[in-house]
Amino acid sequence: MDLAMPQPIHYSHLISFDFSPEAILQRPELAAHVAGISAQWNEIEARTAAFLAALLGGEARTGISIFFAITNDGAKRAAIDAISGLKLWPEQREEFQKILRAINERYGERNHAIHGAWGVSPLYPDALLWADIRETVLLHVELMDERNAPASKKLRLDFQKKIRVWKKQDFTNIIERLKLEYSKLFDFTRPFIDDALFMANLKSLDPAREPHPWSRARPDPSESESGQQ
Repeated sequence: MDLAMPQPIHYSHLISFDFSPEAILQRPELAAHVAGISAQWNEIEARTAAFLAALLGGEARTGISIFFAITNDGAKRAAIDAISGLKLWPEQREEFQKILRAINERYGERNHAIHGAWGVSPLYPDALLWADIRETVLLHVELMDERNAPASKKLRLDFQKKIRVWKKQDFTNIIERLKLEYSKLFDFTRPFIDDALFMANLKSLDPAREPHPWSRARPDPSESESGQQ
């Protein structure tokens, strides 16, 4: 797999570029790849949530509602760790953590694409220009300071050096890496989700039926303790 990264602008002089909100629409094919990265990441998050629901069983509705209400990424990861730690056997949890670490390596790439500023330049007709939104704001702050007027050209040039040129291959590389990690997550979680759906169907036919003893998930310790009282 090609691991080439987006490259900086190779012109040493100031070039013309447009970072207005409508600029990305001038490159519709590439703009679609930004949406593709978002969609692929959404699949990963949806699969993770479905897996947690399968682990939580009867507590799934409440647990997943709380999980979706968490907006902080660190807190969301802590919730995943807590649920998987309680519900998985140690060897299962180790494999799941390995998959999550690989997914987290892709998280930064996803964030760059989704939260970056996208622009175009006539000098790069087959590419999109990417800039950190924070850098674009800082540039405007500096340019609004009249004391920086004599240095405006240098400020713009310094900003230009931080811009990255994204071509089609840069987008497809990220999408392929996300697909690879999703396939690993799908394969690992499939038995758990299939078991949960199977048991739900059986329950609908026979409400008194108990879960099969070979359930792939680890028994809830609290349930075991309550049964011994």
